[in-house]
Amino acid sequence: PETRFNIASVTKPMTVTLAIQLMVERALGYNDTLAKWIPGFPRGKEITIAQLLRHRAGIPHRVTTTAEEVRPMTAAEVVEAAKRVPLKFQPGDHESYSSGGFSVLARVLELASGKDYATLLQERICGPLRMTHTLHTDSRHLLPGRAASYEPAPEGLERAPLQDLSFLVGAGSVRADGRDRQILA
Repeated sequence: PETRFNIASVTKPMTVTLAIQLMVERALGYNDTLAKWIPGFPRGKEITIAQLLRHRAGIPHRVTTTAEEVRPMTAAEVVEAAKRVPLKFQPGDHESYSSGGFSVLARVLELASGKDYATLLQERICGPLRMTHTLHTDSRHLLPGRAASYEPAPEGLERAPLQDLSFLVGAGSVRADGRDRQILA
């Protein structure tokens, strides 16, 4: 129960909760365009916060390369990667699951609040819920009890290459352990 593992896309509802909190405080608008928060984002005048929340912005599921996913990345760096990737479709026309869109949304939340995603998560969700074993982190931080990844090999399992999940900020970057399971369930 003390092993900290990646909770993957369970991160997304946390990001949605942060967005709703900032909307209630009027620091962020549901219909704000991405251009308001991230000038120069391709087609940012057509992409809304609503579309990011509903996977309808056209931003691909993954916006980083495998080579980039081995080093710590900030939300701002993920946005720069997202700017280089063509949209999958016209914003609002379709729905397609998008971790990349949620990482862009995480950056908007940082800009709207003036705090980084890890701080927002701790101050607004984990702290108030007493989730003392849940956090957004990257590979620079020593994290006691962090689970290691393994993959199949000819002679059984072997340790998988390092993947720094901070490229999934706001989408799949949170780690937790079994001591917070009653809250995450």
